[in-house]
Amino acid sequence: MRPFLLAVICALSSFAQPYTISTISGIDRSANGLQATFDRFGYITGVAVDQAGNLYFDDWAGRRVYRIGPGGIVTLVAGSGAPTSDPSPNGVPATSVPINDPEGVAADSQRNVYILQPNLHQIQKVSADGLITTFAGASPGSSDDGIPATSANLAQCYSIAADASGNVFLNDGPRLRKVD
Repeated sequence: MRPFLLAVICALSSFAQPYTISTISGIDRSANGLQATFDRFGYITGVAVDQAGNLYFDDWAGRRVYRIGPGGIVTLVAGSGAPTSDPSPNGVPATSVPINDPEGVAADSQRNVYILQPNLHQIQKVSADGLITTFAGASPGSSDDGIPATSANLAQCYSIAADASGNVFLNDGPRLRKVD
């Protein structure tokens, strides 16, 4: 009986619908406030989705971070587009400051967006009210655990994620780390 059941399951699974892929954004030059299908971005290295269905992504070449809402409208979240080698100042509107080559984004349940800037060894946080602050990372800094996140050396970070509890996870070379 078991071989028969296995054969039936295998036969049914061969009739499953294939997944499809479609472009959400990437046809024309970027413009804040337009439908996502009319935008083109430089080089996207990270994407995240929040609980409300907003899609966040970084534009590495454009030095910006955007949100696409459920209605398909693109909104600038952070970055002026200007090049910089300095960390963003704290407590200012995120759309007015340069972002240094963002390579990852995460979003939490409190509508905060986290931007990984590996060249600066930092993670910036954009709060729900649009202000940017340093969330983690310092160069030079310590690689020890149990220290304030803004004192930590994030030497080799290239990915980031957030959970519903507000924890942020990142890789740091051979380690997975958590900022709570």
